[in-house]
Amino acid sequence: MLNMLSEQMRKRLQTLNRSPLQGLCDGEGVMAMTSEEPANRTPRTVEELFTGRQAGGERESCYLIERPATRWWPAAGDIVNRFQALAGVSGGAAFRVRTPDLARLAARLPHAWVYLDIETCGFAGMPVFLIGLLRTRGGELIVEQMLARHYGEERGILAQLAASTDPAEVLITFNGKSFDWPVLLDRAAVHRIRLPEPSFHCDLLHEARRRWGRSLPDCRLQTLELHKCGRRRNADIPSSAIPDTYHRFVQTQDAGLLKEVISHNALDLVTLAELTLHLLR
Repeated sequence: MLNMLSEQMRKRLQTLNRSPLQGLCDGEGVMAMTSEEPANRTPRTVEELFTGRQAGGERESCYLIERPATRWWPAAGDIVNRFQALAGVSGGAAFRVRTPDLARLAARLPHAWVYLDIETCGFAGMPVFLIGLLRTRGGELIVEQMLARHYGEERGILAQLAASTDPAEVLITFNGKSFDWPVLLDRAAVHRIRLPEPSFHCDLLHEARRRWGRSLPDCRLQTLELHKCGRRRNADIPSSAIPDTYHRFVQTQDAGLLKEVISHNALDLVTLAELTLHLLR
């Protein structure tokens, strides 16, 4: 079955790679026109545009981008300070836990948490091309993003995830129990890579619905970001446009197309960290 899926996917990706570039679709399903680039403009490579390094060997290579969360959102540094302040009060008694999952989360303190968010190539069964992690290191939040520079580097980002995941860590996602983690396990199985199971997985979508489901229009991440974190993103790429944007990047190798995708993924992770704070107090 895996071999059949892999062959079908290979043919589908070859078709995408040969097809004409398409316009992007915004969140309402309306076609958005992209600006015309000069025909003689030299595309910028990933290495030129994003500070990072190549990770993995020849068969498992990918591009690793690591930045402090404050590079994406200057106030992100305050999140760790607020977590530590709450945890330091009577051994964490300041946390107001309302569910068993939040109680388990509060007991582990921020240094044992890792946030995860992925971007995929489109419909179910398609490859993952970006894996974003957020964890504390040296007292600050660090965003780690594993990028596949072409379809063949999916194996590399999955291998990098497997190597960088500590089974003792608590995994925190948003809809990750239904989407992110099952997708990663399926894609890892295709490449015969074993991903370590986390000691505990907390899905913040479930917690947000329990807490705010009756008081908010919906519990989409950016709705929560607006109503609970008090900020709205400007010129953020719609999630529905991300797969087509990546396919365009693979066709052109112009990393400028990925700037909004990389930023979108990083900001999702920062928002998850801040939502955790709101859920625990």
